[in-house]
Amino acid sequence: MGRLSVTTPVRWTGLLVTVLAAAIAGVLALPESSSDRSADTVYPLMMLPALVTIGVAGLVAACRPTAAGVAAVIGGVNGLQVTGIAVVASHDWRNFAGVDYSSWERGYAGSRLALLIAVLGTGVIVASAVLYRHATCRNQRLRSQPVALVAGAAVAILLPALLRANLHLSGLPAIGQFALWWSLPWAAGVVAVGAAPTRGLRRAALASVVVSVALTLVCVALEPFHGFGLRLPEQ
Repeated sequence: MGRLSVTTPVRWTGLLVTVLAAAIAGVLALPESSSDRSADTVYPLMMLPALVTIGVAGLVAACRPTAAGVAAVIGGVNGLQVTGIAVVASHDWRNFAGVDYSSWERGYAGSRLALLIAVLGTGVIVASAVLYRHATCRNQRLRSQPVALVAGAAVAILLPALLRANLHLSGLPAIGQFALWWSLPWAAGVVAVGAAPTRGLRRAALASVVVSVALTLVCVALEPFHGFGLRLPEQ
């Protein structure tokens, strides 16, 4: 009976994570999420593999509750990235219209949908946290690892600054965009590597960061796919 009382909420929460990922994908598929003058959109290509990863993680938790902790960590890290991308997109849609890549009406509509995606992405983060809580034992406390905290802070702060300098960009928008797209989700994963109470969870956090970095590098190198590409901040 006790086992059933634990696995049932785990399955439902895992399913919720997948449903939220599917809802975000549905919003991205709406015409208002693309320009009304071309197939372009403000969303970077790495949005797509991040959504697939979240959806699969939720299904794994729903079908195999014993792996729910790992799925929660993976869903949380990728949920942070999706939410950050959406927050940036809500601002970028107005810039998109300002340089005549879309009409102002489409720009405002796209910005509102991006905010909706940010809300759904926040739901993924919360659901992943709840899933983690259900999946781990109450006596499994997070570890205190100052090295991981320092490493996470370094990734969060230094990476955007280095990218901005390397790309010869100026102003705070570039730092904010790189932080929301990359450094903050990766920093959270680095901290989780040190704080997670079990080896399996630590490996899941590390894998989330490594895979996300690798997919980002691939997406940066690829040509735009159905309008999804890489749009850097204006200099």
